[in-house]
Amino acid sequence: MRNIAKSLKKGFTLIELMIVIGIIGILAIIATAQYNTYIARSQLTEGINIAGGSKSYVAEFIATNGRFPTQAEFNQIYPIASNLSSQTKYIQNIILLIGNTGNLVIHIQFKNSGVSSQIAGKYLLYRTPAVGLPGSGEKWVCQLYLIDKEIAPTACQNSPADI
Repeated sequence: MRNIAKSLKKGFTLIELMIVIGIIGILAIIATAQYNTYIARSQLTEGINIAGGSKSYVAEFIATNGRFPTQAEFNQIYPIASNLSSQTKYIQNIILLIGNTGNLVIHIQFKNSGVSSQIAGKYLLYRTPAVGLPGSGEKWVCQLYLIDKEIAPTACQNSPADI
């Protein structure tokens, strides 16, 4: 009779339950970090897509006019640039600049609120690689400014020091 009572009292000890809860907690922390990185990447992708469209409009303007557009002309040829608040969820502004070396820079700034802390208020830059007009086989160079490389595509992991 005593052996039957001992076998019926089998179950999990408090230590075993605490170990399982600890493992679940560690997995939740890892999953949360990965999810936050995923969210930041998806929001960064909006900036990359906006830049892709602006590069096309700028290239067409340059092919037609033989010069860089001004910011006002850029806002006219690429309407989303002048109406970002209603068109995009994460982009604060798009500015067209002439870089320090005479190259063209498309400067995309992310909003300060409503976006991942990994990209809030930070910049994504696309620039022509050399002085002069993009074209004749030259490619735009994507660069991050203050954005961690871990969330960006490989093509955007350059240093912005030469802009």
